[in-house]
Amino acid sequence: MFTQMLLFTGGCSINSPVNSYTVFSNANPPVPNGYIVSTPDDGNICTATSFTLDFVGQNVSYWHVNISPRIIFATGVKPKQKIVQVCYSNPFTGIKTCQSYGYLAPAPCLNSRLSSNDITAKITITPNPTNGYINVILPETLSGNYQIYDQNSILVEENKFDNRYELQIELANKIKSGIYILKVITENITFTEKIILDK
Repeated sequence: MFTQMLLFTGGCSINSPVNSYTVFSNANPPVPNGYIVSTPDDGNICTATSFTLDFVGQNVSYWHVNISPRIIFATGVKPKQKIVQVCYSNPFTGIKTCQSYGYLAPAPCLNSRLSSNDITAKITITPNPTNGYINVILPETLSGNYQIYDQNSILVEENKFDNRYELQIELANKIKSGIYILKVITENITFTEKIILDK
């Protein structure tokens, strides 16, 4: 808030009404650090034909956020990786800082459930190595739980999930840098993948 003061010859003065001003910083925006999430256009990941992307990251109230592309389309039977660019820009100077993320465009749900002998099914983890967040893409919409173990086979985190095609897992505030094993356990099949956390 600023108050304007007007001075007149003879020593008189008046104050103007209080007005609001926006003060911009000329600082460079930080490098985007977070992960991409998608929302199905019809609310159902199994039948949606397009998805709107959003970025979950650090507090960016002072910067403009741009995601490109913002809308992606379902790709058919198998997910297909897309390159998504996230930029923070300073609205005063126009300076922007960008980061690219690999993201798997969701595919429609499979017609049949995975069986225990389906050796071709697998999960995809991005980014890996990671500095804090991972996005786990499952081969279809599943329910179950995931477990994370350290190199000494000690369980460090466990959570349940229901009817999910993708999982967003935050690691940086829970465990230290190192190599971990992610185990995703469902009714018919268990997936195991290595995670590298470098924060």
